[in-house]
Amino acid sequence: MVDENDAGDGAAAGNAARMIGGVKTPAELTVTNGVIDDWLLWKQSWDNYVIVSKLDKQSAEYQTKMFLNVIGTGTEGLKIYNSFEFNENSHDLTTILQYFHDYAIGEVYETYEGYVFNQRIQKHGEDFDTYLASLRVLAKHRLCSKQTHRHTFG
Repeated sequence: MVDENDAGDGAAAGNAARMIGGVKTPAELTVTNGVIDDWLLWKQSWDNYVIVSKLDKQSAEYQTKMFLNVIGTGTEGLKIYNSFEFNENSHDLTTILQYFHDYAIGEVYETYEGYVFNQRIQKHGEDFDTYLASLRVLAKHRLCSKQTHRHTFG
């Protein structure tokens, strides 16, 4: 049951934690400090909630639906979830949590790979063909990294 009078811990309106079954849920997932940092903090709150609320004693379907309810309806968390490409057997909570983790990690790697590519300059004395080959390797690695982190695994 939701206690509508509980405004949470000072979170912005629309992102306040709610009371369900007498236990405060994590606030909806928002990405303001960087996706990996925000995801890891949110996931820690979720793991605590699962234990305190005894959610792990519920059916797998109930756990998944509760996760989707808590992560946020119409917010960044649900938008991220809707971007995943699932096969028919991958809607269990463990798989969904892995998708979110991989998404967060992928965002960090993609940014880093872009940085490495953009920082590569031709070294003094390096011939152009060697420099161009190096750029091609970095571009290929960056492209592979982007494709690896698109959520089409199952």
